[in-house]
Amino acid sequence: EGGVVNISRGGHTKEEVAGEIFAHSLDHHHSFVVHYADKGGDLGLDMHHDASEVTLNVCLGRDGFTGSGLRFCGRFGSSTHRKMSCVLSHTPGRAILHLGRQRHGADTIASGERLNLILWARSSAFRAAA
Repeated sequence: EGGVVNISRGGHTKEEVAGEIFAHSLDHHHSFVVHYADKGGDLGLDMHHDASEVTLNVCLGRDGFTGSGLRFCGRFGSSTHRKMSCVLSHTPGRAILHLGRQRHGADTIASGERLNLILWARSSAFRAAA
């Protein structure tokens, strides 16, 4: 069922992403930073889907953390939305692009800390039609 693009390893082509119905109408975004840490931060994040059409998740850093993989299932609304499809490891500088309706979560961080910039891209036209 795909939907996960690991930019640091190539991932999908822009033509594949452009095939989504909202691809040419992304007109606003929301961004924030998530801090995962074994002491004093979030430990992980339960499985969920985002309030976006497309999400960019960039690992900003802190070398040396362990655990805290990014786990993906199918797309919200599909028959596989609860079926695990892959687990990606984050490293500083790695960016992962995925559809907002792709179910995902962050495993518990075992040691150290990780900072992630999250950018949700949205389409007013797509949301108005829903």
